[in-house]
Amino acid sequence: MIKVSHRIGGMIILGLLVIGCGIISACENNPVKQVYSAPPNNPPIADFQILPVTGTTESWFVVDASASTDPDDPDDYLRYQWNWDYEPGRHGFGDLKPSPIDSHQYFIEGVHSIRLQVTDPGGNTSVCDRSVQVAGRSRWILSIGTENTYFTNKSSAAIGDDGTVYVGSGDSGLYAISPAGEIIWKVLTGGQIDASPAVSDDGSIIFGSTDSNIYAVSPDGSVKWTFKTAGEVDGSPGIGPDGTIYIASDNGFLYALDPSGQGKWVYLIGNSTRGHNQNSPAIGSDGTIYIGNRRGRFYAISPEGDLEWEYETGGYQISSPALDADGTIYAKAARFSEDDFVFALTSTGQLLWQTDIPHTQSTSTNSSPAIGLDGTLYVGGYDTHVYALNPDGTILWTYPAQRWISSSPAVGADGTVYIGTTDHGGPSTLLALNPDGSLLWEYHARGEFESSPALVSGSLYALDDAGYFYAIEIDSDGLADSPWPKYRGNARNTGYRYQDQ
Repeated sequence: MIKVSHRIGGMIILGLLVIGCGIISACENNPVKQVYSAPPNNPPIADFQILPVTGTTESWFVVDASASTDPDDPDDYLRYQWNWDYEPGRHGFGDLKPSPIDSHQYFIEGVHSIRLQVTDPGGNTSVCDRSVQVAGRSRWILSIGTENTYFTNKSSAAIGDDGTVYVGSGDSGLYAISPAGEIIWKVLTGGQIDASPAVSDDGSIIFGSTDSNIYAVSPDGSVKWTFKTAGEVDGSPGIGPDGTIYIASDNGFLYALDPSGQGKWVYLIGNSTRGHNQNSPAIGSDGTIYIGNRRGRFYAISPEGDLEWEYETGGYQISSPALDADGTIYAKAARFSEDDFVFALTSTGQLLWQTDIPHTQSTSTNSSPAIGLDGTLYVGGYDTHVYALNPDGTILWTYPAQRWISSSPAVGADGTVYIGTTDHGGPSTLLALNPDGSLLWEYHARGEFESSPALVSGSLYALDDAGYFYAIEIDSDGLADSPWPKYRGNARNTGYRYQDQ
């Protein structure tokens, strides 16, 4: 008779077998007796190390859980799962893996919590938490109006002559921010600030709000005056050479105000009262005001408020024109269920060319064109591509951003093209493209970009839809010396093409 035993997952099975005639069998009169012993199956002990513990968005972080042990079974039986961005109440573990070593790359800056879960053969688990610090291109990041304002932060920053940055937020506030990332002051309005502010020659900050008011604020944050319109003000102001302010309201009128906030004239540009008029005027060096509408018309209006000419585009506009040095006007429009298109007009309203830009959604992008150092035209498309067009309208190149683009490009002094992307439902990126259309770098943000970048020497400013305002380190020494290098034409967002541009 032989006593045999077998261990299965911490349980010992005993049996008695009788050997007869060379064959192992159970004795009929003495059946096999099985005795079960179930000692405690202790949980494993999870532990791991990270190398490096600090890094950048270009680093690979290697985790090694070889120090994890199992008191009951060989450590080789352990299985490992990783949660690379652990938050309490959220699981999100990856697949069970036999190897204790893994690696991960983070594209978003900040502190990231890593949770390891170790499982033994009996199904018991243990966890261990550690964290890494990830640095990137940002000089600083501010949270402005994140609560209940998702998908409402469209304001593009304006930069004063002293470097102060002004930007609106979906929390109804206009912020003044120092180059070091400190909030200097905040002016609250009665509605969201979807439009971009502009800075006048005397330093006044002009902007509109969905409370139907146009505001002028002094550099110290005091409100100089307000002007009440009959509709929400979603468009950005233009400021002419004599200080006259031009801004459109959702009631369908373009308003002209003098620098003291007194009305000079209004012109009906034909938008409906519910049209959310995001069109913003561009002002030529002779003072002519150019603006489109949602009803397929593009207007040239004199500084006195008289119509100079009107062009039938065949598509609606929710963007801002760009003006070239020879007087050529570039703009983008859209047609429902058809492609978007970029078109060029002479200063007298004659069509030079029109180029289709495909889109893959039922809606259209409000990306506005910018002009590069050599006259190349840059614009974003809702087909997830960035477009570069020659001055004659032919497509020079496209870049597959793999995300929709509502942001407008900004061109740096070295020719680098900067533009934000939109990925509804997830974080998006800021792209830096070389003049030949190749990717220079991309910056992964916490939200999406419907606003457009602003540039100064060495820094890019941009606001995402989650309410984070970024100062990103760049190599460009400010804006390109071109007729219209960014949305609204210049760093102060005046929408005016100065004679020396």
